[in-house]
Amino acid sequence: MKLKKIILALFCAILFASCAKKETAQIVLDEGWLWAVSNNPRSDFQIVNSLEIASIVNKLPTRKGYVWLKNYFYVDLSLKDRDLALYLGRVEIAAEVYVNGTSIGTFGQFPPHEFSSGTGATYFKIPKDILNQNGTNQILIKLWVNGSGGIQEMPVIGPIPYIKNRAVHNSFLLSDINMMFASVVFVIAMFYLFIYIKRKNDQEYLYYALMNFFTAAYILPYFLSSTPWHFDIMSYLTYEKIFYGALAFADIYFATSFMLAFIKVEQSKRLKVLRILLFVVPVINIFLLKDMRSFAALLPVAFAFGVIQLMFAVVPIMKGLFTGNRQVWLLLAGFSPVQVGVFADLFVHVIFQRADLPLFTVWGWQFTTSSFLIILAIRFAGALGQAEHLAASLETQVTERTKELKTANESLKEKQNIAEREMKLAVHVQESIYPHNADVGDCWDIAVYFKPFAGVSGDLYDFYTQKDDFMGMSLFDVSGHGIAAGLVTMLSKNVIFRNFIDNRQKPLPQVMYLINDGIIRAKGDIENYLTGIVVRVEDALSGKMALVNAGSPPPLLYKQKAKKAMPLLPDEKKQQKGMIGVAGINVSFQQVDFVMEEGDTLILYTDGITEGRNPFGIDYGQDRLLESLSHCGEGSAESRLSLLLRDFTKFTGGIQQPDDITLIVLKRLKYVDPHAQKLASAEALLETLDSADDVEELEELEEAEELEEI
Repeated sequence: MKLKKIILALFCAILFASCAKKETAQIVLDEGWLWAVSNNPRSDFQIVNSLEIASIVNKLPTRKGYVWLKNYFYVDLSLKDRDLALYLGRVEIAAEVYVNGTSIGTFGQFPPHEFSSGTGATYFKIPKDILNQNGTNQILIKLWVNGSGGIQEMPVIGPIPYIKNRAVHNSFLLSDINMMFASVVFVIAMFYLFIYIKRKNDQEYLYYALMNFFTAAYILPYFLSSTPWHFDIMSYLTYEKIFYGALAFADIYFATSFMLAFIKVEQSKRLKVLRILLFVVPVINIFLLKDMRSFAALLPVAFAFGVIQLMFAVVPIMKGLFTGNRQVWLLLAGFSPVQVGVFADLFVHVIFQRADLPLFTVWGWQFTTSSFLIILAIRFAGALGQAEHLAASLETQVTERTKELKTANESLKEKQNIAEREMKLAVHVQESIYPHNADVGDCWDIAVYFKPFAGVSGDLYDFYTQKDDFMGMSLFDVSGHGIAAGLVTMLSKNVIFRNFIDNRQKPLPQVMYLINDGIIRAKGDIENYLTGIVVRVEDALSGKMALVNAGSPPPLLYKQKAKKAMPLLPDEKKQQKGMIGVAGINVSFQQVDFVMEEGDTLILYTDGITEGRNPFGIDYGQDRLLESLSHCGEGSAESRLSLLLRDFTKFTGGIQQPDDITLIVLKRLKYVDPHAQKLASAEALLETLDSADDVEELEELEEAEELEEI
């Protein structure tokens, strides 16, 4: 109760004190102004509206030069015989003031080193000795304007204490408060930059720090009159380009980056480059301007690029509003002060033209950066608290996780052992169905290289012989890898073998149709399909051969006489399509006929060879395989295979290839008729037995006769 009485008493005291305060006598020069364009104060003056003196630069066709403003006043009775002061407020760019022909002060710098003294309010003392106490007094103001310029407030004459307090008060609102804010913002920028160095995954800290740094630099002109610094080392135009141009665009760029990082929006490289161009292009164009007039005209246009820059953040923010993103609402709350400041300036400075009031957008931006200081601090404190909580319970969680991982590892190891045993069994079973030593007779020489990618292979090869006759061979590639592909190879082997042997007299394409139908029935709903080649010896004496290719890489034939290798391709005029083992797909197979003479070599291979890659990601390809075959010499099939593999390994650098690899080399030797060879052996044996005298020799003779009959 006592506290309420004390507060009520203080309120009443302040109210009565303000009511009892006497209004200070003052002379407001809000009308009667005259202006002239010249460096001569005796020029012809014209009447000017008092509202126009804030933008008196518009009176000059070139928006550059000296302007004189003149007015008259009488000294009020209460102000007579006293030293007075003139409140001039904020002036752009430079001004010199005369009272009754006597200079009482200068604000800013005139050419040749023009410069502004900032946004602070200005006042000048008027000694009573130069005043006409009973008559008319003249006030004359010499202004230098360039692109912009004028007196932003109505001049006021009054007692020195009153005018000084008014200037100090307005300087605080227009300048000093901005300096304090810039100092705080700079410290904040350094603090969050240090946090980012320690937490580089949090990009919003970096962009918030840079946004604050460029904010502090950008608002320096708004407190220039409150600092001891001078920028005489650069021209006023350069100063304007840097602080009102480049730094403004940098602030917009990093503010946009901060908004995107705050709501966790990732942008593509193309959009990032576009945003950088929207920042760099207007800055470059601004620095290319030659005078203040062009700068003042182009700057509002250039800021259209800044609006486009902000749209890169506005669009995802709008999307976040519809999706209920909490971070978006928090972002809008943080930027609400500057939004309010923009609307306030629209009414105060644009509609009502109150130049004596500060820029509320700048104030709003100050509150915005302060808001995000609190928001990011809360977020950081939350992350720190979470980290402390995790650290406190880390030991318990690590123990629990260790037990869980140990149990899981034991279970996984057991399953892995089972899988390894099953894989070894599958590999053993599959290896047992592949021919390792093919008996192809005296007319042929064959060698094979077979390397599965994952234990069980999807490549399937086979050789077909009958007694001493080599009938042909096949090479198929099952889609996929692993056990599923390996099972399909096992299912397919008997189907291919049976149809090849049982249909010796049928055309080879028809045999491939029968193989296709048989594999479809055998594998059922298994999705894997096959591509492959079947080669058949049509006539061993002449070396006439035939093959059908169902989607595999084309075989390569090396002709010994021509010393040239070539791919065996079907006739382009005839249609060939389809794959093996897929129901419902229309297939068409075409036979390719060729002849293998003595010394000729045929190779079959899967795409694990041609698609093998070196460390640079380049495929080995068919052309390199053809070149290697052309230079593999005249040795055996095994030696030619070794040379082919040597070239392949040299190209790939010996790195593991991600596919099964199978390579078959078939070489034609000199043709020897096996039946004629047997008959010649029997006749030689009979000649030997003609001279036999004992029973054993007669028995051998009978055996020879039996051989002859055979």
